Amino acid sequence: MQAKKRPPIKRRNIQFHFCVDEEERRLIQARMEMTGMVSRAAFIRRMVVKGYFVNVDLADINETIRLLRNVYNNLNQLFKRAEEIQSVHVGEIDELRRRYDSLWDVVNQILKGLAKIE
Repeated sequence: MQAKKRPPIKRRNIQFHFCVDEEERRLIQARMEMTGMVSRAAFIRRMVVKGYFVNVDLADINETIRLLRNVYNNLNQLFKRAEEIQSVHVGEIDELRRRYDSLWDVVNQILKGLAKIE
């Protein structure tokens, strides 16, 4: 397995300095914790440059993918068994595969849409 190449390290040599009061510090910390980011500098930079931060919970998507994989495994077992005993028409198997593929197409479209969110 080939290791992923990391992007080159960005050198940041311009420094910004500003002061906040205690309430603003608490607000920044609370919002930072909501995003899951641990670097305050990265969080503030992201907020200033992008203007927003999107924290997407993919738990439901991951569960959907897990269930689709289970369905795929079950279908494959059924297909193999059906071919062995020749009890199911090939057209029916192909129709099930097409329906399964259409489900994956929907999931892939959702994932592509989520990937576009910055």
